[in-house]
Amino acid sequence: MASDEQLNQLWLLYSTKHDVQYWKLYVKQFIQSHENVIDFNHRYLTEGQGYESDGPHLSKLPDGILGVINTHLLECRELCQENVNLDSLAFATQIIKVLIIICRNLDNIPLVASCDHVSHLVAIATSVVKQITIETNDSSPLVVIFQHVLHLLECLYDPYHVWRKRLQNIVVDKTKFKFKPEIGRASCRERV
Repeated sequence: MASDEQLNQLWLLYSTKHDVQYWKLYVKQFIQSHENVIDFNHRYLTEGQGYESDGPHLSKLPDGILGVINTHLLECRELCQENVNLDSLAFATQIIKVLIIICRNLDNIPLVASCDHVSHLVAIATSVVKQITIETNDSSPLVVIFQHVLHLLECLYDPYHVWRKRLQNIVVDKTKFKFKPEIGRASCRERV
């Protein structure tokens, strides 16, 4: 598990040298530090149970992190529109994990949702779909990005997993929710 000091050091190296390798190391360490909030198996779907912990609040993260995420997602988008390659998809998947972790702190959702991340991810997913329909080879590496995109969208638009709970016939009492997603209130460009 990476300490906050290690993460800050990697961010400082990235922001001063603008070397993408430092950004990739930061992303890897960030995910390792907070992987307990990524719940692909939906172990915490019962009413009253939450995640093991919340994601970090944006105020605790480096200034400009959403802008950096947006820049790298845009690069992945452009690369995927030219030709879908597994390296770009793997990098985009790691960035999506960072966004999922950030969105597990419900206070961060309005700002993250107001950024261009979703449109970049939809464009990447569209490129992947086109590639899957053309390609007859094993497409399982391409499908992984869909799982992450869908998980992020669920974090943004259904952070309490109401839809999944209802599918499992779990009674959902919305009055107990501390947060009501209000997508688009704050502008990412204003705050980044």
